[in-house]
Order: sequence, then C-alpha cells, then structure tokens
Amino acid sequence: MFLTRLKPLLAFAALAPLWGCVPVMIGGAAAGVGTVATEDRTIKENVNDTVICAQVNQLWVKFNPALNDALDCHVYLARVLVTGRLTDRDWEVEAIKRAWTVPGVREVYDEIGIGPANDIGVNARDSYTSEHLKAALLSDGAVHSNNYIITTVAGVVYILGSARSQAELDEVLAQARNLSDVQRVVSYIKLNDVMPPANSVSPVPPAPPPSPPTTVTPLAPPPPAAPPPGRPQPLTAPSTPSGPATTHGDITVTPLQ
Repeated sequence: MFLTRLKPLLAFAALAPLWGCVPVMIGGAAAGVGTVATEDRTIKENVNDTVICAQVNQLWVKFNPALNDALDCHVYLARVLVTGRLTDRDWEVEAIKRAWTVPGVREVYDEIGIGPANDIGVNARDSYTSEHLKAALLSDGAVHSNNYIITTVAGVVYILGSARSQAELDEVLAQARNLSDVQRVVSYIKLNDVMPPANSVSPVPPAPPPSPPTTVTPLAPPPPAAPPPGRPQPLTAPSTPSGPATTHGDITVTPLQ
C-alpha cells in the first residue's frame, strides 16, 4: 500500500528538473492552453521545443550535474539559447556541443559567461528586469508578447522569439532598452517570413517598356506587264520641251503644243 502511494510521488519528482523547459501556466491549465493558442508557434512546435530543452538538460546532467545547475536552456522554434555562468571554459565547449547533438536543433546561441556565479542580489535584480519587460510587452498593443522568451543575466537582457514585422521588432527592443538597470540588449528575434506585416501591400510590377516601332519597307511596284503576243507594242513619244521650231540642216522639228 505504501509503495502504491509512493510511485506517483516519485514520478512527479522525476519531472522536477524539466520544469525550466515547460511553459509557465498562470492561472491553471486553461491559462496555459490559452497562452499557447495565442502564439505563432503551433502546439506541436511548442511541445517540440519543450522536448528539445529537456533532452539538452539530460545531456548536461550525464556530463556533469553542475552544468544543469549553472546553465539555463531556452528554446523557440528549435533555436536554442544557452545562458548562465561557468568556471571552466572546457565545460562551456562541452555544453554547447551536447546541445547541438539533440535531434531537430536548428541553431545554438552560446551566451555562457566564464567566472564565478552571480550573487543573490544580482539574480534578484535580473529576475525583476525580466518580469518588468514581460509586463511591458504584455500591455503593448503593438506587440504579440507570447512570441518572445526573455531572460536577464547580470543586467544583460536576452530576447529569443519571432516578430511579425520590423516595426514590432523595433518596439520590443525599445521597451527593453528603456528599463533601468539594463546594460545591454541582445536580440535573437527573427522576422516571421510566413506571416506578412499587417496592412502590407504587394508592390505592382512595373509595366514592360514599349516595343520600338516596326519599320515597314514598301514593296517596289511590279514591272509593267508585257503586251500579249501578236500585238505591236505602242511607242512612247519622247518628251520634248515646248518652244520654237529648231532647224538642223534640212530637217525642221516642230515641238508639240
């Protein structure tokens, strides 16, 4: 009886390391489904990103559990962003290499810092910055806030996601830069090529240039037909200018009038 009750608890505890990969559902499961429904990612893509992040974490744990404690994995449309701090450069190389080995990963962004871990005060300030930016984007009607993953490390804001237009992308970056305690904004936002910007009008292709006028050379008139056989050909009198008669010896030529 005791083992029967213990099994569900063990299964639940086994999922705890993967919570960082699962989208946060505010207000219960219904709110979580609503969040996914308003994303440009489909439910299948959202689940695929969660699976990729879980597999990355598992590979880190196999190498060294300290990787999973010190690093954070963020995935959007199979693009993996790795943040955090490590004390060993070789661990960084190993963490990124293992992220690339997960099936379906399209890109891996290495934002791992080398050095001691940040203190509690810095981490608290970073968490506040991230939540403040998320709230600002949520209240901005020009931004589809569910299409962005935001994390802050030591005052550096990292944004992963997709924008529906260049104007929306610029608005997201402007909101991030306007926050206090932000030292730098790193954007891994891609324009969504599937969905054209709102109110976009496709340009009309220019009309082709007019064709040059065609020069037609007139045909030469056909030569006069030969007279039918058996008839004498009429003689044509030579054209002689009119004027007084001209005498050449004993011959007098009188011009025609």
